[in-house]
Amino acid sequence: MMKSSLYLVILVLIFSACRTGSVPDIDSLPSSTITEVKRISLSQEMDIESIDKTGEYYVVLDSRNHHYALVTMTEDGLVTDRYDRKGKGPGEFGPGDIFTIGCDGNTVYLGDRGVNKIMRFEITSQGEIRFQDEFTLGEGSIIAAALGGDGRIYCSIIEGPAFLHVYDKEGTLLGRFVPAEHPDFSSMTKQELMDYAARSIFIPLVSRDGVLLFGFLGKRLLFTRWEKSALSVIREEDYPELKGEWFEGESRQGDEDNELSLRFSPRGTVAFFTRQDDYWVLIGSAEARDKAVLLSYNSRGDLVATARYRFPEGTTSPVLLYCAPDDTLIYQESPLDEEDRNLSEIVVCAFQ
Repeated sequence: MMKSSLYLVILVLIFSACRTGSVPDIDSLPSSTITEVKRISLSQEMDIESIDKTGEYYVVLDSRNHHYALVTMTEDGLVTDRYDRKGKGPGEFGPGDIFTIGCDGNTVYLGDRGVNKIMRFEITSQGEIRFQDEFTLGEGSIIAAALGGDGRIYCSIIEGPAFLHVYDKEGTLLGRFVPAEHPDFSSMTKQELMDYAARSIFIPLVSRDGVLLFGFLGKRLLFTRWEKSALSVIREEDYPELKGEWFEGESRQGDEDNELSLRFSPRGTVAFFTRQDDYWVLIGSAEARDKAVLLSYNSRGDLVATARYRFPEGTTSPVLLYCAPDDTLIYQESPLDEEDRNLSEIVVCAFQ
């Protein structure tokens, strides 16, 4: 129950960032354009939470009706296999949320928040999905994770004194990241613990040279490096403060404040990824849902570039999902003033 309450608090409260004082205009930063390349009709409707590619096949995590499934499909949108076994046994999806950790060649790693485990799957040359093995986290509760090119799995943890655990692919715990200062958890009330945990959630993003940790409620970006079985912080930044036409418009919904924030889906899916060894983060505002801005940081924490995209008139999407093998951005379209996405099609975009 406590785990569910913590996750609910996180989803309800994260992603707001107040903007005060003098801030730079987004047009003052170097920028590239994102353009639509093609649209692909899907042979089965899917609510896509993540998408990657192994060989000739897209690998999709589908969460339609909160029924999670790992799906493979061709470049033409034809589904070739669907894996959605339910339960708490090996290779089965538990009652909580499933999320993608990453792909390594023809191997896909998924996390299971409900059972607190990491699963490994193989995608065959025919697009079939085969369960390989799994391991359960020995302490804390997993909420997110990222697979690094160094073969390590970086796990964001709640309900524990360490907020990031690092594992190898076989499930051996290699190290922990613990804030320099933290309270005595044993003396905290349930509400105090929930509030502190929500403020201290760090979501990892891994590049070749380091690990970026997003502190959602704390509105912090921690640029770190893995050294001698430990993460060392090399730079800490607040969420960026920017202004300009790309954050203005007429698409505000209800009483929602026009605050700059990370763009995210109703289920909390965040759009950030590593591209060419830099960190990329998708941001936006309540008024400018017809536009999307990506910020790029290097491993030292310098803001080095932006990329921008205007959705077709009258449409939007909460997230742009990165498909690294093709260097493309993929999304499912929804009407500008609604949340329902077109589940029978994906839009493929490219950097220009």
